[in-house]
Amino acid sequence: MKYYQRSILSKKSILNNYNYKGLFQIYSVTSTVKDHFEYIVEYDFNFFKNYHLREFNGPEDLVDAVFSQIFINDIIHILTIGSGLRFQLKEETIFSNRIEKFTIPKDLTGELDRYNCKKFDPRFEEFLHKLFSTNKPDLEIMKSSLYWYYQGNHYTMDFNLNFISLTNSIEALCKIEFPHSPEICNECSQPKYGVTSKFIKFLKKYSGDSRSKTKQNKLYSEIYKLRSELVHNGTLFQSRLELFINKEDFKHKQILLGELSTLSRNAIINFGLN
Repeated sequence: MKYYQRSILSKKSILNNYNYKGLFQIYSVTSTVKDHFEYIVEYDFNFFKNYHLREFNGPEDLVDAVFSQIFINDIIHILTIGSGLRFQLKEETIFSNRIEKFTIPKDLTGELDRYNCKKFDPRFEEFLHKLFSTNKPDLEIMKSSLYWYYQGNHYTMDFNLNFISLTNSIEALCKIEFPHSPEICNECSQPKYGVTSKFIKFLKKYSGDSRSKTKQNKLYSEIYKLRSELVHNGTLFQSRLELFINKEDFKHKQILLGELSTLSRNAIINFGLN
């Protein structure tokens, strides 16, 4: 058996100890990084390798180091969607993090409520079970979605990349939800479900949004319109000083970003449970 141990950081001290079926666990330690809280993640290397698609050739230690880096990133993305926290990997030598024993502390049972992990979505345990049971091609798409959600919530990035990344987290899953080519309208010869329509339809189905259909259509359309402007029309926020030039416009866009973050997180979890 191979086990690895890595340190991750967060700027909020909300997450408590958590163990998932002895496959990985996370617990807090005294932080050595200023203004951050530090956690140790330990995981079963062979388990994560079994559900991974990619293969690498080379010296065993080097290949293990590459996989170790991939797996800890996967776990960080999983923890981010489950907790709503923002994590980053603490820089360290990746060749020196192998441990011989994965010891589950006696008081770690994997019961979220017992440790008052309020930031964990109550469906997190079931989400993990479904995630690790997903067929491999779809699993890679799910992992892509989790990656983009993580990037969209990473505090070192800017508004433009946050917003685009969060929309990408939904668009990635649309490939699974809408696997076939769209039907062609007999009247206009255009696809019945364009990119925007798929995005809106996906959020309506999985976001759990309780607003009226009219309000949903307006909000989701506005979100995707801004995404298109950022990607295609050069409508970028190049400086935080723009906040002072047009405060109301910037404030509105920040509200859209917050809405998108909540919608995408709920949609990803609900889709994963479907």
